[in-house]
Amino acid sequence: MNLNGLSNTKTKEKHPVKRRYYDFLLGLVCVFLLAGPMVQASPSTTPSEEEVFALIGARLELMPAVAHFKAANGLAIEDLEREQVVLQQAIRDAEQAGLNPDSVRAFFIAQIAAAKTIQYRERALLLFADRVPDPPDLTGEIRPRLLELGSEFVVSLEAHLQQEGLLQASDLPAFLEVVDHLHLNRQERETLFRDLIGIQLAE
Repeated sequence: MNLNGLSNTKTKEKHPVKRRYYDFLLGLVCVFLLAGPMVQASPSTTPSEEEVFALIGARLELMPAVAHFKAANGLAIEDLEREQVVLQQAIRDAEQAGLNPDSVRAFFIAQIAAAKTIQYRERALLLFADRVPDPPDLTGEIRPRLLELGSEFVVSLEAHLQQEGLLQASDLPAFLEVVDHLHLNRQERETLFRDLIGIQLAE
């Protein structure tokens, strides 16, 4: 569409970088929604720390799509009722997997805070976007996948801790390399990592 009404004159696209970003983002979201379990459980294979970190990253990569859906449907970023659902599921997963539920709950609280930070910053970008891809359905597609990723994370982390021991501060560089989101700065990712290495096996 020619916004100046000059039908015979081609106009330069206003924000090609933003357009490419949103096209890339939509493709990325589709990959994560359609993907099966990211870590295949096997009695002879222990998930690596990078695989565990990747599950955290995959969850955070879905947050811009959450922000798009909420913006399109007039929903607030913060949803305390939904946060409780996520925390309760995390505690159940931790108890079943053999992780200390209090330490898992603390990490998921930090992860929820990071997720909301991403959503707020993505929503600010929408104010300047020429167009935004239609987001997947939050209730039917995104949220079920988020819960799956959360459960995969808990199971994979328990298997890793059983075989390799607790995560250490020295694992931070690997974490920062894997969990590298446009809307989270280094300090925010380090905060998330500190809560991650606090997760312990159940006594």
